[in-house]
Amino acid sequence: MPEIGEYKYGFADKDVSVFRAERGLTREIVEEISRMKNEPQWMLEFRLKALDIFTACPCRNGVAIYRV
Repeated sequence: MPEIGEYKYGFADKDVSVFRAERGLTREIVEEISRMKNEPQWMLEFRLKALDIFTACPCRNGVAIYRV
C-alpha cells in the first residue's frame, strides 16, 4: 500500500525553483523577476502597472472577489 502523499505512479517533479521571494508581492520582487527573465522594459512597465492596479483593488484579500 502506498504511503500517504505518495504519487500513484511512483514519480513526481521536485521543486526546482530558481527564485524564492518573501511572502507577498512588491515592486522590488516584480523588478527582480523581470531582471532574471531578461524581459524588455515595456514588459516590466506593464507588470508594474498591473501591480499598481492589484494593490489598489479593495478586493485583493478575497472578501469582495465577486466584484472583479
